[in-house]
Amino acid sequence: MVSVLCDSSKLSLKLYYYNSERGLPGAVIYYNPFASQRLWNSDFFANLQFRSNNKKHWEWLTNLKFSRNWLRYLDPDYLNTSGKLYNHYLQQEYYFSQAVAWKPIDSLRLSLASDFFINKLDANLDDFVTPTRYSFLNVFALQYSRSRIECNGNLLATLVHDETEKGKSAPSQSVLSPSFSAGYKLMDFPSLRIRFLYKDIFRMPTFNDLYYTLVGNNKLNPEYAREYNLGLTAYCNFGFIDYVSLKADAFYNYVKDKIVAVPTKNLLFGRCGTLVK
Repeated sequence: MVSVLCDSSKLSLKLYYYNSERGLPGAVIYYNPFASQRLWNSDFFANLQFRSNNKKHWEWLTNLKFSRNWLRYLDPDYLNTSGKLYNHYLQQEYYFSQAVAWKPIDSLRLSLASDFFINKLDANLDDFVTPTRYSFLNVFALQYSRSRIECNGNLLATLVHDETEKGKSAPSQSVLSPSFSAGYKLMDFPSLRIRFLYKDIFRMPTFNDLYYTLVGNNKLNPEYAREYNLGLTAYCNFGFIDYVSLKADAFYNYVKDKIVAVPTKNLLFGRCGTLVK
């Protein structure tokens, strides 16, 4: 549902629901075509967004979101005292975002955005830690564009704090992540442009990585990555051929403490397995 408030403001509401039940193929074993594992998902979210640019050089964007993700897993052939493995998880998220952009001149655009998340995970497991995560992200961005040159820069500040009702939580994190890209047009015909990108990426381990049963590891380090890219693009037209383009890029990536999924005989939890490198 979308409602337009005036010529330059818009209020929109989006609702989403997904429900599924399916079987899992289980481990690959010779001469055993049978698998009894089942998985249920029930996901819902509601998002309310308000956008306004009623002033000549200013734009505002506000987002409110709530999501609820419920997962149930059953393995009736699991070898334990109960004769089965039955787990269900409920993850909820509350999200608020506010962004503002300012365009003092036609070629320059500045923006500032703040996002705040509250995530909570609950399960039917004995002594489950029941974690709650508070995430606060602030990013300052600028964009400069002229006929031959275009530059983009971002500085992201990430603050993450976990709390658990039982046991030990993952340590809090505070990280600055810069990124920069630039492009320059060398020739008009054929159109030839060179570009460069540097990006510093920070990824906090998810609740699956840290707290899920069988594979959760609350001592996981965050994943850090740096990416460099140098590229060249060219395009032109030749007679009856409207458009011919050529793109070439060279990448270099450095990843520290990479989080890797570890396959196991249990497909639900195997995709959540993690390692510290």
